[in-house]
Amino acid sequence: MKAKRQQLSLTSWGRVRAAREIQEQGLEYELHVHEQIELALFDEGCGELFAFDHSLPVPEGGVYAVHAEVAHTFVSRPRGAGVRALVVHFPRSVLKNFDAPSCLPTRQHSAAAVVFDGPASSALRALFRDVVELSDDGEDPVRGMEVRAALYRLLAALSRTQIAGRVPRKEATQRGGSDGARLTEVYNYVNHRLADEIELAEAARRAGLRPESFCRFFKRTTGQTFTHYVNGARLAHAARELVAGNRPVLELCYECGFQNPSYFHRRFKERYGVTPREYRRQHSTNGGVPG
Repeated sequence: MKAKRQQLSLTSWGRVRAAREIQEQGLEYELHVHEQIELALFDEGCGELFAFDHSLPVPEGGVYAVHAEVAHTFVSRPRGAGVRALVVHFPRSVLKNFDAPSCLPTRQHSAAAVVFDGPASSALRALFRDVVELSDDGEDPVRGMEVRAALYRLLAALSRTQIAGRVPRKEATQRGGSDGARLTEVYNYVNHRLADEIELAEAARRAGLRPESFCRFFKRTTGQTFTHYVNGARLAHAARELVAGNRPVLELCYECGFQNPSYFHRRFKERYGVTPREYRRQHSTNGGVPG
């Protein structure tokens, strides 16, 4: 699945976009990427956050943070269950006068995405609400200062909150210039062709490199081999579909590009610690889809 680029409108003075997201029929974002950092608190409902080739469970009342330029999606659990969330977007530039590593959860934990431990406290919920309420008026410069101040208080609180899971930063598109553009091309190629044969030569061509140079580039910039990334992306897609529906596991195996069911089961268990059927059953027990 190709990650679509979203263009988010930010308030003129605060440079923050925040809103209450209410989906009575469940939430299932398309795989997308944007220049802004994303924070979300789920007042009602729970689900699964997918970032690149990783998936992280988000409990009811839970909070996640996704860094800029990270392809991600969210699926509510069970599929179709109502979700109410507070969602905040802001560019890295709002932190330019601050020590970003101490303010930004993803930088603090060297992560592309993090999910915080347990339901948010009442104090953290209030901080999210402050950002959402103050961001309503984007044309008032004083209100702009207030919304940024509220955002800084929220980030400070998150920096003191324990995390439950993370996607390592080395797997994110954190590099600027040509490196970031090359990785984006490769990620889009892979995510769009999970069910088909994915050729290293074609990935190298899209990155503008020869195959041998591409292998070195990909390992150096992501910390993993290209084959490892492709398998991870396919397994993450399978995990998402196991949560979102009740199609046969064998059908998902082939849909994700695995031609050998035994190999698929072995790789899935290595990554998630359980078989695909056990993974679905666990999520069903916790409010997931029966299957």
